[in-house]
Amino acid sequence: MSNEDPRTQELVDEFTRRFGAEPALLARAPGRVNLIGEHTDYNDGFVLPIALYRDIRIALRPRTDRTVRAYSLEYDDWYEFSIDDLKYDEDVLWSNYMMGMAWVLEEQGVRLQGMDAVVSGNVPRASGLSSSAALEVATGKALLVASGQPDAVIGVPLATSAQRADNKFVGVNCGIMDQFISVLGAEDNALLIDCRSLEYRLIPFPAQAALVIGNTKASRSLAGSAYNERRSQCEQGVALLQQELPDIAALRDVTSEQLEAHKHLLPELVYRRCRHVVSENERVMQTVDCAKRGDLAEAGRLMDASHASLRDDYEVSNGPSTPWSTPCAAPATHRRRDGRQWLRHRPGRAGQRTGRGRRHLRPLSQSHQHLAGNLHQPPRPRRARAGTGVTLLAKSAAATLMASRLLDKEDPG
Repeated sequence: MSNEDPRTQELVDEFTRRFGAEPALLARAPGRVNLIGEHTDYNDGFVLPIALYRDIRIALRPRTDRTVRAYSLEYDDWYEFSIDDLKYDEDVLWSNYMMGMAWVLEEQGVRLQGMDAVVSGNVPRASGLSSSAALEVATGKALLVASGQPDAVIGVPLATSAQRADNKFVGVNCGIMDQFISVLGAEDNALLIDCRSLEYRLIPFPAQAALVIGNTKASRSLAGSAYNERRSQCEQGVALLQQELPDIAALRDVTSEQLEAHKHLLPELVYRRCRHVVSENERVMQTVDCAKRGDLAEAGRLMDASHASLRDDYEVSNGPSTPWSTPCAAPATHRRRDGRQWLRHRPGRAGQRTGRGRRHLRPLSQSHQHLAGNLHQPPRPRRARAGTGVTLLAKSAAATLMASRLLDKEDPG
């Protein structure tokens, strides 16, 4: 199989130079941008991300022992670890996402083998495009196929495994969105995710719109931000609201009307944090309705409202929302501290196409159909093939045979 593009060829060449043999396989996982639904995922809410063609790629060759030797092309840095001795490294931060995935998969009973690997990504770091989640997911795929168990953890379980690596090994108390979209994103679609039930469905991206991602040079890093503080404030809000609303378990369960009726229970700062999350959940479902009917002007208004809420209530964004659209379109804008996305009306196909992934539709739970509308239950999906997110690279006969056997090996469970 010929290599797909110059990036892949560069990875193959670098692997051959570093390890003295060609890689057998390529694992990949995309970054993402979230259209709307910011800081709702860890509050059991709704999000609407879209996967990007920018991704993390790992060229690999399995080893017979339990050692992982990895070279990062962008960092120009080596790292080696034993799967039998996984410890957080404060000095080489990128290594922790790889070790975290090994730790989680082993914890789940998957017996891993080591690998030689060259890692490369064109998802900008600390930009809010989820390079860390993409590295976790790509590493999970790489470790599984290197161990001859590519189907052992796939789909939603792979996403939740990557989230657990972030939460328990890396130490970032993130929600499920970033890992989920990296695993399950589909071309030309956004993905509506119910972060409580993990039910989801594809939302076609409007053909008359282009997604433009800008870089304002404002760095963002979850591990170095007030992320955990915001989550704690939301949890405090739920605990206080439960005095009058005992049936709620998260801000997902609170309506704007209920929040306003019981705001006297909350400190002002906690109230504003809660107001963002509650109103943002409502904006997500309204945006889905806009996408269905192609109403980009209203979608833009909702994105502007989301930005204002993030800036004023959640205090994780800055600056005014700058209109950026073609003269024929109403402004449809959204800018956050990480400086990323605008929805721009234009004739023709979407300018930013989304990453590839498996289609899988499931209905949201009955208690939330007042927000999500009625969704249908499709037939049970076929089991994913081993090669999902994994590409055969080897050219030599021996390496090709080895890679083919790894991809075809059945899940022992």
